Amino acid sequence: MNSLSSAIRKMKRHRHRLSLILSGTLLCLLSWMHFRAGAVGSSEARWPEASGIDVQANGKLQLDVSNKSEGYFYAGVPGGASHRLKLRVEKDGMTLTYDLNTEGEYEIFPLQLGSGTYTISLYENVGGKKYAQQGGATLYTELSREDVAFLYPNQYINYNQYSLLIEKAADLCDGLDEASAYKMVCDFMASEFVYDFVRAITISAGELPDLDGCFDKRMGICQDLSGVMVAMLRTIGIPGRMIIGYADNNYHAWTQTYVNGEDQFFDPTAAVGGISTIKDYSTERYY
Repeated sequence: MNSLSSAIRKMKRHRHRLSLILSGTLLCLLSWMHFRAGAVGSSEARWPEASGIDVQANGKLQLDVSNKSEGYFYAGVPGGASHRLKLRVEKDGMTLTYDLNTEGEYEIFPLQLGSGTYTISLYENVGGKKYAQQGGATLYTELSREDVAFLYPNQYINYNQYSLLIEKAADLCDGLDEASAYKMVCDFMASEFVYDFVRAITISAGELPDLDGCFDKRMGICQDLSGVMVAMLRTIGIPGRMIIGYADNNYHAWTQTYVNGEDQFFDPTAAVGGISTIKDYSTERYY
């Protein structure tokens, strides 16, 4: 009986020890998972929200401008439309025109022209190349910071919480200061990507940048490469712009980034040999 009792006591001690080991292992695993989540979540990525607090509707156009101070708004046509839609954004003599989906889904657009009054108009195709205005609104915004629009995704710089570029940016730039992080992203673009010459000649007019596809394949055209770079920078808290304009006589896209309060120029397409030496860049618009 004494031997049996001793054996039972040993079994209980072993079970208790095993329980502690398993508990410790589980705690370490949970801590590791929390650390990994923190590593990705520790990025400075900002996410837009259509909160419904400030919604404006006029004609067919509906806007959610609840977070206009953060440099963006949502636009959509409830119920959708059967003809092509255009959204026009105007401020201080500058006009930006976007395609708007006809499914009735909200899309995110930047208020990238700074604080002040914006005029937003909806146009619907009525035949051929003719469009008729179907709604509009005027909004005034005082931005929380003048470059805040360049810290969020939008229709052109289109990424989300599931985009792999977010974790890559966080891993590459972990512990780096702003200037070092910027250089790291530039070096990553120059060394890891190639230019997609096939897409360059097959892309349809008005086609938006494909950031996730470009990042996954490590291949894209100028707007894809510039969009990926800008998105990576934004997710680590560095405001960046994709510039569209002309490189000499070529319609082109490149990047401009605020680093420690100064503008930095980088052309990822030139860095990967997708375009020859350029003498002059001229800006048409930016996102």
